[in-house]
Amino acid sequence: MVTSLPSTRPIVSFLPAMLQADDFCVRFTEGLDPVLAPVLSTIDNIDSYVDPWLTPVDFLDWLAGWFGIELDATWPEERRRALVANALELGRWRGTVLGLAMLVELYTGGPAEIQDGGAVVASEDPTEALPGGAVTTVTVRYTPGPDVDGGRLERLVRDFVPAHLAVRCEATT
Repeated sequence: MVTSLPSTRPIVSFLPAMLQADDFCVRFTEGLDPVLAPVLSTIDNIDSYVDPWLTPVDFLDWLAGWFGIELDATWPEERRRALVANALELGRWRGTVLGLAMLVELYTGGPAEIQDGGAVVASEDPTEALPGGAVTTVTVRYTPGPDVDGGRLERLVRDFVPAHLAVRCEATT
C-alpha cells in the first residue's frame, strides 16, 4: 500500500448509483483504493516498464531476463541499460564478427578489433575452396576503460562466439 499514491480509478465510480449513495459502500471501497493504486499505476505505465531507458533500475534485471542476458550489478547503470536496449540486435548478430564488435563496444565503451579466420561463400561449384583460414581462435583487441574487467569481458566473448572457437582478449593502449 502506498498511502500518498492516489487511485487513478476509484472503485466507487464503478458502483451503480444506488450503491454510490450508500455511505458504507463508499467508505468500504475508499479503503481499498490505496491498496489497488500501485497495481493500477503499474498497469497504466506498463510501456515504461518494458522500455530499457525508462524502466526502474530494480526492474532492469527482470527485463534483461526476457532476452537471456545476465547483467552484472557492478556495471554502470547506463551500460546495463544500453546492453538491454540492444539485446535484440545482439541476438540477431550472435556468433558473427559484427555482433561480437557490438558486444565489446557496449561493454567497453570503445571500438574493438576482431580477428578470426572465418568467412562465408555461396557457390554452385562443389570443387570451390572453402573460405577463411584454419584459425581456431578469435582474438579481440580492445581499449580498456577504468571500469572494464578483462576477465569478465573474456567470459562475455566466450559465451557469444561459436563453441568450437577459443577466445583471446587483449587490452591495447
